[in-house]
Amino acid sequence: MTILFLNHDFFEYDKAIKEQLSGMGHNILSYKYVKLPNHLEMVKCRNEDSVAYRMACSNEQKHILKDIKRKKIYIDAVLVTAGHMLEEDTLIALKEMYPNARFVWYLWDNVASIACYETNRRYFDKIVSFDKIEAKERDMEYLPDFYVYEKKNIRKIYDLSYVGTYRKEREEIIEQLVQSDSLKNNFIYLYQKINYGLLDYLYKVYAKIMHRPDSSKGKDYYDKRLNYRETVDIMAQSRIVLDICYSFQTGLSMRPFEAMATRSKLITTNKNIVKYDFYNPNNIMVIDEDNVTAIPDWFVRSKYEDVDDYILSKYSIQAWCKTMMEYLTAEEKDYDGREKMF
Repeated sequence: MTILFLNHDFFEYDKAIKEQLSGMGHNILSYKYVKLPNHLEMVKCRNEDSVAYRMACSNEQKHILKDIKRKKIYIDAVLVTAGHMLEEDTLIALKEMYPNARFVWYLWDNVASIACYETNRRYFDKIVSFDKIEAKERDMEYLPDFYVYEKKNIRKIYDLSYVGTYRKEREEIIEQLVQSDSLKNNFIYLYQKINYGLLDYLYKVYAKIMHRPDSSKGKDYYDKRLNYRETVDIMAQSRIVLDICYSFQTGLSMRPFEAMATRSKLITTNKNIVKYDFYNPNNIMVIDEDNVTAIPDWFVRSKYEDVDDYILSKYSIQAWCKTMMEYLTAEEKDYDGREKMF
């Protein structure tokens, strides 16, 4: 089966999905439909109103369409992940090129953060959400996120670790948490892209105005992103992994599943985690982002309690791809009330 996989650069999960699907015997034609025009746009990459950002993505998608036509490959199905900046014209063109292909959209962000959702949803035969609550409310399929690498028997070096892109609210939560007496040896890595020369100067001015960190100040701020394997290795060496989700987010991000796969405890701001089958109060602590309290010593020092193997395997990338293939290979297209254009 040949699958057109439209994705964006999201901590190498796109590569992992492509490798897994390819390993299952499928031909995967993978493209990134998002392209940032310059480094100043990088610092506001979630701003979908940026003219330069929209133009860069539009031009990139035109190049993708030209390349697909040039290769003259028949596409059986189209898989889109995230979909933030995927243009309607791109979907219309793909529908015209492959009228019999099955289109599936996997959301690993909430609809509230996807400006093009209402416009683009009509072009898909199946929409799948990482968020159990939103899937039910919007009559979508539900498929949680996954972990890629499983790590066993790794020596724990750090009490707490957090690796992620810098945001002011994240910094504030971390600053409060690390004041706990029970957290003595921590690994905090906040990434923010910074360049040298004129762009570096302009960024520093922008960072000062927007209260973003200057990576030259403080050991926790870095201008080099850790790759996915490096991040997972840090998690595996941590007694506790920190998960800070957006205030509007109800679905679980990748972090809880990765913590489970690395046998690390979890501190999270997502209160909905208590509804999942792997929740264990000895392994997982929910905190209030508006009222962060000290982490008790027993939670840090007590041993991680393993989850059952069948639960662990349920959230693997292998299980995710197997379910996704069921959506991509369904013989009959679904009609669930969404307006169809074709």
